[in-house]
Amino acid sequence: MELAEQALSDAAMAQECGSHRNCLNRAYYAVFYAASALITMRELHSSKHRGVLSFLDREFVLTDQMS
Repeated sequence: MELAEQALSDAAMAQECGSHRNCLNRAYYAVFYAASALITMRELHSSKHRGVLSFLDREFVLTDQMS
């Protein structure tokens, strides 16, 4: 979660500077790192974005735990 919090902070700073592309990039990574932390709580791991999304979908979205 530390990586997610840092990326979110970076996104806010980029937004203040008017760097929209950098802001979106950092916001995306904030979500990716938070999702990675969430699946790690289930003792799952993937360094690839597709794997994190797949685990997130299988473990949380399809089981209706994201509502």
